[in-house]
Amino acid sequence: AALLSGLRLLLKNGLVDDSSRKKAIKGLNQLKEIRILLLAKLESKLREVNNWIENNPEKHEKGTYNTKRRNLLITGQKIADELTAIEDLEATITELLNKTFDKA
Repeated sequence: AALLSGLRLLLKNGLVDDSSRKKAIKGLNQLKEIRILLLAKLESKLREVNNWIENNPEKHEKGTYNTKRRNLLITGQKIADELTAIEDLEATITELLNKTFDKA
């Protein structure tokens, strides 16, 4: 959360000098690492959901939602939302960096 807030503040203030561009590049590298970890977590949750469905076909077919399945789906959605936020921030930083380097 601190990294995201710091990067958003940096973007708000603009990449006006070499120091801010270096911070943006460092942040971008950290975001890539976080994205990789989130993807692994999401894949793990998706496997858990799939395993639950395979092991509880009667509940799935009847549309019965139990706490375990609901929690797995909610957790997976939260991870997917975090991943989207990271990817959006990565795209914004990359675009701004490209613009500042094009001007240089």
